Amino acid sequence: LNLAMLGFVVVAGVGSGTVEGDNLVPFFPEGFGGVLRGSGLVFFAFIGFDMVACLSEEVISPERNMPMGIVGTLAATTAIYVSVTLVVIGMAPFDLLGGDVPIVNALLANGCCTHDEQLLDANSGEQCLDQSCSPTIRPILLYGSRMVSFGAIFDLTTGTFTSLMGQPRIFYRMAMDGLLYKVFAKINPRTQVPTEGILLTGILCSALACFVYLDALANLISLGTLAVFTFVDAGVIILRMRPAEDLDISEGEMYSTELNDANNFPSEDDNVIQEGFEESLWEMIISKYR
Repeated sequence: LNLAMLGFVVVAGVGSGTVEGDNLVPFFPEGFGGVLRGSGLVFFAFIGFDMVACLSEEVISPERNMPMGIVGTLAATTAIYVSVTLVVIGMAPFDLLGGDVPIVNALLANGCCTHDEQLLDANSGEQCLDQSCSPTIRPILLYGSRMVSFGAIFDLTTGTFTSLMGQPRIFYRMAMDGLLYKVFAKINPRTQVPTEGILLTGILCSALACFVYLDALANLISLGTLAVFTFVDAGVIILRMRPAEDLDISEGEMYSTELNDANNFPSEDDNVIQEGFEESLWEMIISKYR
């Protein structure tokens, strides 16, 4: 449904001949500073591909499929985002698009007004952004704007579930490494999912959605995602550059493969004894430099 909506916008904009080169000038209306601000916020469009990495333990042949999935997702997301952005900006003057629903405004403006009328109405938008405008210049774009508005509800729902799907897996992996309580590493025997992590993620996200303004939350998600990816990528580079002997972890301090298996993870009643198992990763690091 998401791809169908975005594909409709591109086809409708190009097919109706409403993309005007004049609307793309100036190409940087807010200057280079606006580009830098936008680059931090636009990171929200690339949130989905990290979910591919979070599900790596559930992928068949991850050494082959994971790189293909991540690179393919990045390439497809970039191509779709650039295509939709160029078409939408070319369909209407920059001031008429607004900052909240630019895709809907671009379709609505071309459904109600000609290009010359859009230039005259760019500041107020009273005529070109009126859902009840009459007569309509391009009815398919007018009805298309309403369809996109309705489809945005499902798009937001899909994006929410995609984001919620990865976080419980992160909690699970951190619990397996000793960074979180072991309760988050338990797998439901019937559904085979980390139930506790899913419940905690749902409760926290619901609280944020109820008490935090949407604009502030969107900015926080985009900037937070950018910061997390930056630190994670830097950590991977540092770990790859460090010699293996610098880690100085004996076999007894490492978790065994069998214990890392979710089905074999020890419960409170198990009598499994594994040297270093109860010791968290942070305690191992602190003891090394103590």
